[in-house]
Amino acid sequence: MLFFASCSVDDSADIVNQQNATEATTFSVNDSIASRLGTTAQAATVSDCFKGLAGHINLDVSAGLNNPVINFVSDAPAGTINPNWSFLVKVEIQQLSDCEDFSSNTGSVITISNSTVYTNVVATHPAVSVLPSQLPACYKWRITLERTGKFAPVCKSYSSWYDAPLF
Repeated sequence: MLFFASCSVDDSADIVNQQNATEATTFSVNDSIASRLGTTAQAATVSDCFKGLAGHINLDVSAGLNNPVINFVSDAPAGTINPNWSFLVKVEIQQLSDCEDFSSNTGSVITISNSTVYTNVVATHPAVSVLPSQLPACYKWRITLERTGKFAPVCKSYSSWYDAPLF
């Protein structure tokens, strides 16, 4: 009597999973290093500073009605932010191909900032001033506050997207 026994272990799925896990870990570590060096991979690893950032617009017409300046103003939530933390304020502009369609994004997001570093952002309401001629005809916008660090952003908070003001 002959017995033939065969043992086969198909572990190819486990090997693939291990490779994927290794690649994900490597990517995460590389992203983290890149964020500390200030390279383009930083956006994937920069965390939120806080929740609840909002924004509003005010119009400065002190130079006349024909020369308005749009101020994109941040509204940081009270009680969540250390007043000694330093932040840069930026406004992100996303051009729209259809003024009536909020999701009709076209082109890349444009980031406009000033070089001022703000502290106590709850009380100071950091803002970015922009001339209407610097903006596309149809757009949506949002405010970002980016906490600065020695090598790269420590954290970044975003408001919701808002419709462009009508002038």
